[in-house]
Amino acid sequence: MSIFVGIGVFLGAPAGVSSQERLAESATNKAIAFEFGDPNPWVKNSVYSVYVDPSNTVVWRSAPAAPTKIDPLNPAISDLGPSNFWYAGGQTNGCVGRAFLAQRPLLVCPDTETYQPGERERRDGPNGAVFLVYDDLEVDLKRTNSEREIAGRTTRAYALTLSYSARRLDREGNEVGREELAYAHRLWVAEDLPYSPAFTVPFRAMGRLFVEDQRTGLGEYIVATLHQALHQKGLVLGVEMRRKGVEKPLYSMEAKRLVRGSRRLEQPVDYPVMEQSDFHRLLSMLALDDVVKSVDEDAPSRSDFSATIGAQTSAPMPGSAVYGSNSSGDFALILRVPSTKWGDKGASERELFLLIMRPTHGLPQPGDYQAANLPKDLELLPVAEIEEVSEVFTVLAMVREKHADRPHPTIHALWRVKSGELAFAGPDEAPRPKKHAGKRMPPEPRPGTLAGRVALTLTGITLGDDARPVELKIAGAFLAAEGLENVGTSKISQLLQP
Repeated sequence: MSIFVGIGVFLGAPAGVSSQERLAESATNKAIAFEFGDPNPWVKNSVYSVYVDPSNTVVWRSAPAAPTKIDPLNPAISDLGPSNFWYAGGQTNGCVGRAFLAQRPLLVCPDTETYQPGERERRDGPNGAVFLVYDDLEVDLKRTNSEREIAGRTTRAYALTLSYSARRLDREGNEVGREELAYAHRLWVAEDLPYSPAFTVPFRAMGRLFVEDQRTGLGEYIVATLHQALHQKGLVLGVEMRRKGVEKPLYSMEAKRLVRGSRRLEQPVDYPVMEQSDFHRLLSMLALDDVVKSVDEDAPSRSDFSATIGAQTSAPMPGSAVYGSNSSGDFALILRVPSTKWGDKGASERELFLLIMRPTHGLPQPGDYQAANLPKDLELLPVAEIEEVSEVFTVLAMVREKHADRPHPTIHALWRVKSGELAFAGPDEAPRPKKHAGKRMPPEPRPGTLAGRVALTLTGITLGDDARPVELKIAGAFLAAEGLENVGTSKISQLLQP
């Protein structure tokens, strides 16, 4: 892999515009507002409105004919809705985060551990999975002598040229195709206005970040490179994306209706910020939570679970347990504590679901086991290593805490195992969960039940007033009832199918 960047253009201010002049204008004109037409040729009547001040960028999409009460020079976040805008500022460390609603409003940013050219990217197609590798990347950004007026501002053309190899590999890593690609894009920059990453939003929304392949890590890598290159150059008001040697652009976009004001954003965004990969895991956990609540509604009368969450001194919480397997031998055990009054300070209720899985091996035999994490690129492993990995128990868990004095719950989404001990008992050694005060006696072990204990330390993300890493201990004893139907086929079972 080689990466070439036009170093000269990345350093210093553009000729004819001093940094003092730009800062003086930015201080006087604290806000800029304009519109981008949607560059997606398949989307009609869509407009991206942009607000920029020295500390904030806000972008929202709407139909141009739709009535709106939003002041373009002072957009109120409450008017935009909880999931209808993009934001960049100090809270997001300058990256563009998209607002989403997942139990509460939050901002989702690209991962900070960015893709590197040469890494494999999986693509699923009608004939199975293939893997793409982009390498030999060259990126060059040069300031040119071309000028044009956009939205009443003089803009300077910056030539962005890209070239790279796109290789297609099969699962064994054999090359099955190669394409050499080159682009000659043009960015129109108002050098007397402060930089904003707003110009990337419409292209990210359509999944085309300076390359034609949809939603690639390569595109995010190029955007991160451009952000570093352009943040001292000015405000991008126009973009033309084209293949090298082809005059007609693939996509184009330019600003309209640019106005300036003296106020700064009165209602900055205070949403928690989460990285994209963590957000996708959170969505999966929330979907699992909905499924768990609908599983075997009579399980509480046929099973028992006594769990402690966090400090071992906390009182055990009562719940239920249910297990099952499918024809491929994929085993799943769900341990659940419904919403329960909780005595610790600050929280009024707490609930838990814990999902323990192992593929291909069916019901576990009595004994002690360890939980672990699956490899990141499971589908790239040889069959022998996948068979070895199939012996591992994996764990997912979610703890939801409802606080009487807060509008949104705190969610601990846990998907990685730091340490995990599992014990499944034989018929003569089945542990019985403790009797819960004021509750029924736990059922006696009998055919169609599975008893055991768990002692886990799990890590993941806590989503509350902010989003941050979390480590949580969960322990307990269970007597699970058989009755979990429709256990889905695991990825490992699919990979091991002939």
